Amino acid sequence: MKIKGTVLLALFALISVLLYYFVETKYFAKKQEKVDENVVLKIDPNDVLQFEITYSKNLLKSEDNANLNEKLFFKKNTEGKWFILKPKKFLADEDEIEMILEKFNPLTYTKKIGNIGKLEQFGLKTPKIVVTLWGKSFKTPTKVIFGNENPTGGSVYFSLHKDGKKDGLEVYLTGSYVEDTLKKDLNTLRDKTILSFKEEEVKRVEIKFKSDTIDVDSGLISPETATPTTFFFVRKDKENWDLQGNIKKLKKRKMKENMGKIKDIVENIILEINDLKGKEVVDERGDKLASYGLDAPDIKITIFLDKVKRVLLCGLKKEEEGYYVKVDNRKEVFLIDTWRIDNIKREIEKLR
Repeated sequence: MKIKGTVLLALFALISVLLYYFVETKYFAKKQEKVDENVVLKIDPNDVLQFEITYSKNLLKSEDNANLNEKLFFKKNTEGKWFILKPKKFLADEDEIEMILEKFNPLTYTKKIGNIGKLEQFGLKTPKIVVTLWGKSFKTPTKVIFGNENPTGGSVYFSLHKDGKKDGLEVYLTGSYVEDTLKKDLNTLRDKTILSFKEEEVKRVEIKFKSDTIDVDSGLISPETATPTTFFFVRKDKENWDLQGNIKKLKKRKMKENMGKIKDIVENIILEINDLKGKEVVDERGDKLASYGLDAPDIKITIFLDKVKRVLLCGLKKEEEGYYVKVDNRKEVFLIDTWRIDNIKREIEKLR
């Protein structure tokens, strides 16, 4: 009797599993089928070799930046790196490029309007944004045009010209987030990486700051009042760092007691400045450093790597927007987020 009950229970469990599998598989298959039905265009981002974004006049203009360009052209080199070629040549921000191309992998519609003769009512005769893509697997360019927002908001009208066919009368609606991703200016789309290195290659970190920049007047270090303070984090081995420099108070016993603390501080500083990106480029030529406080910077951080060294200068603070910074191997002056430099200051203050 006991065996019979166990068999029935096992049979019931098996039927339940099979039923669940059947229902769920059918449900997800239908759901996927519905998504596939709504696909207008599907392009693998890795397949794209170059693309162009054309904006309608004044679409990107604002009070802060009234001279934005209306056409941007991007091309991938043989190593797979993206460059902006027009209006000026810059290395492109790979993350931003990925976000743009993913919007066409796939591009789906929320509603199909159909073949409409008059495109003016949808803003597609003089579109706001035109994206043209060239790829390995399609010989002729694919063009997607985006027009007005729909009356209720939240969606935009778009149409497609594919394989040289002007299928411009087929009108669709898609989410406004697609247009928002494409509506980026040159400053946003260019690469603004200031510093990038392999952390394991760092041999020494030199930090120099004005005596009134960092509040470290007791404990492990106490800066000279008349001159800038310089100190070094020197890597002893994979796990340990030494603290050296023109430090007024530095007791060996205290150093031994704080080896773990010193390790955490230097590694946090390295983490803050590695892969450091600017918010914007404020000066392309970088020939007026005094205007940004970079001729006599508040903080100077030198990273000594296996074969080279990199120097990061931190100057004046632009209200609450950020700090002006520059790196030795680039001429541009960047603005970076306030919290970046504040975090470095806090790490140094931990030596108190």
